[in-house]
Amino acid sequence: MAQKGISNEPQLSAEFGEALVAYLLAREGVEVIRGPTMGFDLFAIDRQGRIFQSKDKLIGISVKTRLLKRKQYYSSTVPIDSKKVFKAREIWNVEAWLALVVGNVGYSLTVLLLPYTKYNNFRGRAKREDVVSVSALENDTTGTTRILLREPWEKF
Repeated sequence: MAQKGISNEPQLSAEFGEALVAYLLAREGVEVIRGPTMGFDLFAIDRQGRIFQSKDKLIGISVKTRLLKRKQYYSSTVPIDSKKVFKAREIWNVEAWLALVVGNVGYSLTVLLLPYTKYNNFRGRAKREDVVSVSALENDTTGTTRILLREPWEKF
């Protein structure tokens, strides 16, 4: 019996998000491996250049997952640990990307992808610097944000 107040839901959500992003990228022909290390959850190579600009360059991906249990629009800001990611980018000599998995259980699921170098353009009205705004990413008109998935939850 689980103790009250102790939950593994955040870990399960994180693993779900990482697996979903890996699957969606692999479906597009991108080679992906899980490599949980400081700053990155996944590493990828896009030999055809379908998703990432740099063909044959190693990509480090930090995945952030936020799932709500109620039916409402998710429009929050998400902390992204940019200092940790930029440090890891130098260590691994990779191009750094952020994958954001957001949704409402039983309602919708969205997966967004953007280069870490552009996150400052998507802070919305947040006062903190180290965040991205989900609504700013979803309303991107510059073509910076890639939408890997936007589906009603029933499809899962």
